[in-house]
Amino acid sequence: MGRCAQRNGHCNRCDMAHSLDIILIAEGVETVGEARWLFKAGIDLQQGDFFARPALDALAENLEERLSAVLDVSPLSSESLDDADP
Repeated sequence: MGRCAQRNGHCNRCDMAHSLDIILIAEGVETVGEARWLFKAGIDLQQGDFFARPALDALAENLEERLSAVLDVSPLSSESLDDADP
């Protein structure tokens, strides 16, 4: 996260962006302290490990097993998709 010049608790850059109808998104938020600071600074949206793990990581768990279930083949099988019935 970049630093933002502050005056009276407001983020000058955030105020300028909002005046231009720009939606501000903070990425990489990892702590409640960061999330609170960003909220108070006027950041519109936040994402990061504080809110949820990346979806790809969650989907990748047991990926081979899940794909095998969809394809109805055993994991690491020599059976290819070409040999499967349509």
